Amino acid sequence: MALTKVTGSGLSGATISSSDVVNIPKQDNAYELIKAYSSASNNSLASVSGSSTTAHINFAGVFQEHYLSYKLVIGFYGCNHGSTGQSINIRLLTSTNTEITASSYRWHLHRMLDDEDTYTGNNNASDDRWQIFRYISNTSNGGMHGEVNFYNCTNVTVEGQSSSVRFDSTADLAPVIMSDMIGFDTNGGAYTRASSLGRYNSSNINGYYTGFTLMGETGELAGTHMALYGLRTT
Repeated sequence: MALTKVTGSGLSGATISSSDVVNIPKQDNAYELIKAYSSASNNSLASVSGSSTTAHINFAGVFQEHYLSYKLVIGFYGCNHGSTGQSINIRLLTSTNTEITASSYRWHLHRMLDDEDTYTGNNNASDDRWQIFRYISNTSNGGMHGEVNFYNCTNVTVEGQSSSVRFDSTADLAPVIMSDMIGFDTNGGAYTRASSLGRYNSSNINGYYTGFTLMGETGELAGTHMALYGLRTT
């Protein structure tokens, strides 16, 4: 992945990759903005993100060895489709924005409706995606808000110690996620907190996983905005 060095305007030492990912010199183990998207018109982010699949928003080339973990903050994600009850999912990316579609995604989604004192659980142990929200509303005051955290995506060195010591000499990696969303659940007819966990249950060598795609149905509503941050360690 080719890098371009940035100089001037207080950004000396920063680089921009061919996929427009900005790398900033170490900032004292702080979260750094890697990539952000905002939608000025319906159904615009798939093409902006380089995705060839309608309604999939790619975060390509974002998994790098100087980040320990990643946090996707979704200020608002709205759905522009004709029916309610769609699910929002995530797939990993590798190579040139290629979605990993193997049935190795394990997930559990815990839905807590505000008019009930129990919860509803959904899960899949051999899916081709992770699910982070279920039965999302397609209205402008619906949508979802929340965060998705990613771990174990690359081999990372912290205080001189490589994470490869946790595995073997090839640093086999199997990413995991944890997400927490709030939105209107059209199946339950109430506002819900949707908490999920996921693991890609097939390990690969360091560098195999390069990013992820957020999967809607037919596109996002104008006003959708989200930002990905990385916790830098070196």
